[in-house]
Amino acid sequence: MWMPINNQYVKHIKTGRTGFATQGEGDLLVVAFRDVGVLDPEIIRIPKDEVTFITLPELKGPVIKALIRGEEDLYSATDSVCFLGDIAHTNKYRMKPSDILYGIKTLLIGTDIDRTASYLFVVASIGMQILPNRTEGSDFDDRDILDHIITRLNNLLGEILKYGAKSNIDSVKAFLTDVEKELTSYIKNGEISSSVYKSFLSKTTPDDACREGNDYMIKYKSALEMLCKEKDAMAMEYRGYCYYTGNAMYEQDFVKSEKDLSEVYSMTGSPSVANSLGYIYYYGRCNNGEPQYGEAFRFFSVGHAGNMTESTYKLGDMFARGLSVAPNGDIAMNLYWSVYNYCFSEIRREWFDSKFADVALRMGNCYMKGTGCDIDYETAYSYYLQAEFAIKKRISDSDQYGDNVVYKAVKKALKEARKQYRKHGDKALFIAPQWVYWLGLGERSSVLRLAPMPDGSVLIEGRLLPSRKDNDVLPKIMVVIPQADYCALKSKLFIRTAPKSSFEIYGNSEKIVYNNVTYDEMTGVTTFLLDGIPAGRITTEYFTVSAPSPSDTDVFRGKKYRFVSVCFEGSDRKYDYLCDDKDVKAGDKVWVVTSSGDTEVSVTDVFDRYEDELNMPLNQYKKARKIR
Repeated sequence: MWMPINNQYVKHIKTGRTGFATQGEGDLLVVAFRDVGVLDPEIIRIPKDEVTFITLPELKGPVIKALIRGEEDLYSATDSVCFLGDIAHTNKYRMKPSDILYGIKTLLIGTDIDRTASYLFVVASIGMQILPNRTEGSDFDDRDILDHIITRLNNLLGEILKYGAKSNIDSVKAFLTDVEKELTSYIKNGEISSSVYKSFLSKTTPDDACREGNDYMIKYKSALEMLCKEKDAMAMEYRGYCYYTGNAMYEQDFVKSEKDLSEVYSMTGSPSVANSLGYIYYYGRCNNGEPQYGEAFRFFSVGHAGNMTESTYKLGDMFARGLSVAPNGDIAMNLYWSVYNYCFSEIRREWFDSKFADVALRMGNCYMKGTGCDIDYETAYSYYLQAEFAIKKRISDSDQYGDNVVYKAVKKALKEARKQYRKHGDKALFIAPQWVYWLGLGERSSVLRLAPMPDGSVLIEGRLLPSRKDNDVLPKIMVVIPQADYCALKSKLFIRTAPKSSFEIYGNSEKIVYNNVTYDEMTGVTTFLLDGIPAGRITTEYFTVSAPSPSDTDVFRGKKYRFVSVCFEGSDRKYDYLCDDKDVKAGDKVWVVTSSGDTEVSVTDVFDRYEDELNMPLNQYKKARKIR
């Protein structure tokens, strides 16, 4: 209710009142006037020719200061307009803790809800623009305190707006009194409350804090440590994850990670924390590499109950291998399948930080080994292609902890599967119309457009139609053609029938809209139904879906790239770099980029590798340049 749509401030010509136009209704404007009350503005429909559009005057420093100190209220400072203009470019005023403390004390002398709302509106609207400059170094300063106080007051404003004039004045006074005490303790004694540290930590993740510069990182760590001493669950969880992965603030230490996370779990019962503890015990992180499967099963069970997808597929791993539980392939497959379906919905909406790659890899393993299903190398290879597609997207999009391990496992699985699955080709052929499952059935409607071709075949364009579940993100169609080594997300699916096919569309329509399909094997007729009513049919011997033709690429191995191996001074370890220069040979000097900048090194080896053979995604390799 506070901000006008498109900043359309208007002045009523007859009365001189200023309001804002919230929407238009033909020749009328719906205008809200707040001069009668901030909480309950007067809403009037006014002909457009009875108003003029205006720009509010800029607020000058003395006025802003008076508003923050409560020495002038929104009504008097704006001549009862009750709207704030832009802050003047010449304004040099910066809020001080003592100014906002003065304003809150002024409020508490005779608090009424409307006046409190108008003051909080001022703070919420311009407070962040007039914060003091940050002091040098890593100590908490006035800016941090005021940032926190403004956030608290903004939350109070939200509560008052929720209940309006019916807000409980006593609870509002209690809230403001608590803010007053917090500011007074800081101004008089330099005391920083725990809530300031929490507010600071909540704005940035530990990994992002490490990227913000040394001073910021030191400040972040000091807040983390201060709250950990107070046994704050959020801080201990953050620190536990820092120890788990290792970063610029904390070296990797699984023993310390387990200690922090165990305490957090005992306090909160958090499924995500249980999931992390499950990993620690599954891999024996704190037990000299000796797995503690009993504990892992316990914590993964909690994570699974709390809808943690990683815990669910890790439980599947334990049932598949019989770790601390009797082996049961059916249970393993059921657990994998539940995660796959959930993550498949995510990947189709291009949410690439999903765990789809991890579970698609496991589905492929089930079909390779016959775990909970019959061995089927084509289906296994299809799942591996999906996993490869997803992990490449995830690394490019978010680069999560452990992604390279998953990437290597997927590439190894593909390589092994190719030994069993040797079918080559550029298209998938379907006797029954299995391609409809790529579009989906039941959960939504799909639309087909059909065009007859000169050879008697029919070209079909398939698309998904929006549903209420989409939330403005229409899912894509995942097309997988294992014999062509192809997996991709598409907005449209193109299918072609066999020659000498026919089709019918019912209801005088040019397209088939359907959400279910039946197939008659004897006649080769596929009938498309919408809510049980036939919408059209296609008669054909088979359907085909073609993959795009590869360019400069071996279908089964990927493009070939040239690499050089180098050794740095004082180390025998070899590092591989991409090198486009065909003249480089063993013994040559090249430039490579390191944390110290360009570094001169000697080439020990030159070799070619297919993309399929790479140990990391291609975009993670740095390049070597020959020294001329």
